[in-house]
Amino acid sequence: QKHKSTEKHSRIDEVKAFLISKDISNPSHLDSFGSPQNMAMTWIADHDIRNVDIGDKFFLQRYVLAVFYYATEGDKWMENLGWLGKNAESDWYGINDALTVVENLETNDVFSIDLESNKLRGSLPLEIFRLTGLKSLLLNDNFFTGTISAKLSNL
Repeated sequence: QKHKSTEKHSRIDEVKAFLISKDISNPSHLDSFGSPQNMAMTWIADHDIRNVDIGDKFFLQRYVLAVFYYATEGDKWMENLGWLGKNAESDWYGINDALTVVENLETNDVFSIDLESNKLRGSLPLEIFRLTGLKSLLLNDNFFTGTISAKLSNL
C-alpha cells in the first residue's frame, strides 16, 4: 500500500518537472489546487487509463487536451464522448473531422477541434497553442469568458 502511494507521488513529480522544464504550463497554475492545469496534471499522472509515458510524443497532446477539457467545464458539455477516456485523443468527440482524418490516416495527431454549440464555458487556456499540428479550432456558439490570445490568428 505504501509503495503504491510513493509510486503515484513520484509520477506526479515527474509530470510536473516535465511540464515546467518544457515551459508548457505556468508553475503557479500547476500548484494551484483546482486549476485546469493542476487537474490535468493530476489526471494524467494518477488517473489516465492509458498511462502514457512522459517521453511519448502523445503525452503533451493528451495533457493539453485535458487542460482544455477542465478549463471549459468538459464534464458539462452537451457531448464529451471519449474525452479523458482510454482511446487515443483523435477518437475523442470533436477531434479531427472526417476530412482531416482522410488526409492524415497514419497519425493520431490532433489537427482540428470542432466543438461548436457544445456548451463550453470558461476561458481558452494558452496550452491549446502547444498542439503544433492544430490547423482548425471551431468553438462558435459557446460561453467563453476572458480574452482570447492573439496566438489564435496563427492557426
